[in-house]
Amino acid sequence: FGVSSMVSRLKTVGMLKPMEALKRADPNKWHYGQAFDPSKIESNYSSFIKILTHFDVEILWMTPKNNENADSIFTYDPSFMTQKGAILLSPGKSLRKGEEKIHEEFYKNNNIPIIGKLSESAIAEGGDMFWLDNETLVIGKGYRTNQIGVEQIRRILIPFNVRVISFDLPFFKGPEACLHMMSLISIVDEKKALVYSSLLPTSLVLLL
Repeated sequence: FGVSSMVSRLKTVGMLKPMEALKRADPNKWHYGQAFDPSKIESNYSSFIKILTHFDVEILWMTPKNNENADSIFTYDPSFMTQKGAILLSPGKSLRKGEEKIHEEFYKNNNIPIIGKLSESAIAEGGDMFWLDNETLVIGKGYRTNQIGVEQIRRILIPFNVRVISFDLPFFKGPEACLHMMSLISIVDEKKALVYSSLLPTSLVLLL
């Protein structure tokens, strides 16, 4: 923990290896698209690990038992890391409900502080959130993150002097499409972003 940057050097990362549930996942049920090829999962993931180890990144493995959640390999979504510790989120995708419990166990096993968690009808996924700078968190509101989720995250971060700014995401192809805030923007360096400008909220463009 201790991170509020999208571009600082990565030193330690939490990951979850591909599980059988992913390899036999129904792409229509999980909305993976036509490019989904289970035969390539292991080799692609091994290549990813080699890149990280080449740069001396320490990997902390999540090891849930009997994990049938195919999407849990996308570990950026069910929780969000801050300088003071993790926030347990609540995925808006119905198939991912309860996935944050995997992260909760992982953080406890690795002595990583949990500074808050979403409750009741609040939903939020990490793919809708990114650090603009060390004290500014941007959140996109759509089908995976709602206003209640934004407000709960804002309250959790108030004691740490973090400003939370939210923007409505475009409808685009509707609730079945996975359109996150980070589908539209990736921070790649200090004051440099790769964006899909046609779908980016105008107020976010002005902020940038």
